[in-house]
This record gives sequence, C-alpha cells and structure tokens, in this order.
Amino acid sequence: MIKLYVEYVLDRYTPRENMRSSAYQSTHLAANLSVSITTKKAIAYSIAKTVAESFSVSNIVRAEINKKGLFLINAGDLYGKVQKSAMAARKLQVIDLKYYNLLRINNIEMFYIYIEPLFLKQWRKYVRTLI
Repeated sequence: MIKLYVEYVLDRYTPRENMRSSAYQSTHLAANLSVSITTKKAIAYSIAKTVAESFSVSNIVRAEINKKGLFLINAGDLYGKVQKSAMAARKLQVIDLKYYNLLRINNIEMFYIYIEPLFLKQWRKYVRTLI
C-alpha cells in the first residue's frame, strides 16, 4: 500500500516535506498506541474494581473480571477502528476514485486510513494549484 501510494504521489513531494511527514506519522502512531493501551487497561481495571467493591468478591474473581472487561473493550475498539477505516475508504472513493480503485484491486483499501493524513495534505496542495 505504501509502495502504491509512493508511486502515486512521488512527483508531488519534495524530500524535506516527505521526511517531516514520516517523522510526524511515526511519532503520532507511537503516541496513539501507548495512550490506547493505557486507556483500555484503566477502563478494564475500573470496571473490575467497581464490581469487586460492590460485592464481596475475592481477588481471583476480580482478576477474571478484569480480563473479560479488557476483552470487551478491545472488541469495541476493534469495531471502532474498522468503522473508521471504512469511512476513510469511502472518503477516498469520493476524493480520488482512481487511487481508490488501485487500492481496491489489491484488497488494501481499508488500510488507507494510515496514509490518509499524507494523502489529504497532498490533495489540498493539488487543489490549490488548480485555483
């Protein structure tokens, strides 16, 4: 997908902009990942603690509730990510049908969400040149 994207917009990027975007994207991804994990664990722990304090429950039961709560939170998170990916793919279909079809042929249109910020930045520059 990245290779297809790079081939698609290579002539529009300058090396400096490309490096800056790559550094931003990797930092942004790492920050989102760490915050996401911490938030999920905090919510699961809060659920387990609330249930444990409202009933007389042992620590073993509390640990099991914590595990199950984390599973449910992860399932909800996965559904949300799939939904965001689908919305980004639909947006791409409206903005640039040729690139969407290129990704669709390779069955990777749902991964567009990861390069969407770069694509939209480039798209805005392109639209400005037309005006």
